[in-house]
Amino acid sequence: PQKKLTNAQNSLLVIKNKIAFFDDFTNDEVLMLAKDVEFKKYKQGEIVFEQNEKSKEIYYIINGSVQVLLGKM
Repeated sequence: PQKKLTNAQNSLLVIKNKIAFFDDFTNDEVLMLAKDVEFKKYKQGEIVFEQNEKSKEIYYIINGSVQVLLGKM
């Protein structure tokens, strides 16, 4: 029997071919990464992160767009 996939795993497999980062990954490798995937929705004008903010996260834009603002610190 095949293991049931989570919504995040299913979604990531669907979008895998649209994101160049995943070009060399097998489906199994993508599914391993998907255990830590979290899908978030942001409102227009909402700040995702600040310049120079330390993070271990990677963001992919699935739908919509972002504006990147750089300022002097």
